[in-house]
Amino acid sequence: MKVGKSNKILKKATKCSRDFSCLTSGKCGKCEIEKRFDDNMLYVKNPKDTESVACPYKMYYGRIHAHICTCPTLYDIYMKRKK
Repeated sequence: MKVGKSNKILKKATKCSRDFSCLTSGKCGKCEIEKRFDDNMLYVKNPKDTESVACPYKMYYGRIHAHICTCPTLYDIYMKRKK
């Protein structure tokens, strides 16, 4: 499935190391989204490989032992699918 994105959203994702693979598949390919965390943040399941840990958009949220994704493109895709 091809997901269209505006240039405004794509320009915010300046650190994308996966060549915007989410635009083709609708998901990251490395991280599985659990739910929305906050504005522009998503909970993701704990990674099973080192490549997803090294993602520049992934943060460890220690208080609840979770991983958070801050990728603007993936967040936009997720929110549009939830509507």
